Formats: sequence, structure tokens, C-alpha cells
Amino acid sequence: MTDEAWIGLTGTPGTGKTTIAHLLNECSVYSVSELANQRGCLGEVDPHDMSREIDIVSLNNSLEKQGINHQAKGSASSCETVIIEGHLSHLLPVSAIVILRCEPDMLQERLNLRNWTGKKIRENTEWELMGGPWIELVDHKNKDLPIIEINGSDNSPEEIVQIIGKWLKQGLPLTPFAEIDWMEKMVDN
Repeated sequence: MTDEAWIGLTGTPGTGKTTIAHLLNECSVYSVSELANQRGCLGEVDPHDMSREIDIVSLNNSLEKQGINHQAKGSASSCETVIIEGHLSHLLPVSAIVILRCEPDMLQERLNLRNWTGKKIRENTEWELMGGPWIELVDHKNKDLPIIEINGSDNSPEEIVQIIGKWLKQGLPLTPFAEIDWMEKMVDN
């Protein structure tokens, strides 16, 4: 596994992670919840929102014991790339991170289509507005990894896959920190 690049595909729920993961068919793709379930790191179902908490510390430990731990920095061909998809993937022992973003009004529409509660939609829209995964990365060991932030509001899923593919072929270059600022765009309007 040390020859593989493990890429975290993260973002607020509704930004397109699962759609993009399905289109990355040349890569091996795992969801965070799938990995957590395989390793006994899922909690009980929360009756309020029917979600299951993931013990991210135990999942990290399990993956690191398996030998997945930032070892594959640099260029990655598609056959050497493993995508870990999920809104907590940036907290796992990955070698690079793709952060999908989505304009908050568009995100709200997407979450409405999922029939989520108003409270859950508001929480996730606010999380996206504040910068989502960037907040968690500020003090995390993964903050120094190659990270690319992609605006899913302005790009089709196919275009996003092309952007990711180009980034992989370029050797996972570092990109500017948190370029997308929804607050700034709201003030400008």
C-alpha cells in the first residue's frame, strides 16, 4: 500500500462527494462510513437524525496500523490512487485532500431535495458558509498536505473529475489556502 496515494475527498454534505467518487472509476474508492463499519468504528444510530457517529480516532488508528499514513506524496497515476470519500476523510491518514465546496444557496437546495430537516439544512449550510473542512484542518496534522479546493457550484461533476485528474498528474501541487470565501461574496452582493 505504500505505493498508493490515499486522497481524502471531503466537503460539507451536499457538495457532491459521492457523485464525484462514482465518476472516479479509475481509482479505488471507499467511503469513510464503509471503512468505519469494516473496522467497528461506527456508533449507534442517533434517533434524532438517524445518523451514526464515527469514532474517527479509532478509525485513524486502525488505518495507520494497516500502513496507510501519508507515505505517498507526489505524483500518482490513477491505478495507484485510492479515494476515501466522506465529510471526515480529511481527518484520516491520507496523503492529499480534495475539498469540494458549494455556494450556500445551491447547497440548501440540494439538501432540501434530500428531505432533511430545516435544522440539519441550516447547520450544514452554515458550516459551508464558514469554510467547512478548513476549520478542522487549521490545527490538524493534515493541514500541511497537498490540498486542492474546488468550487462545485461553478463546475459540472465531469469538470471536477478533470480538475482532480490534472492535479494528480501534476504531482499533487500545493494550492492556495481557502480561496473560496462565501462570506466575502455575500458582502460584495
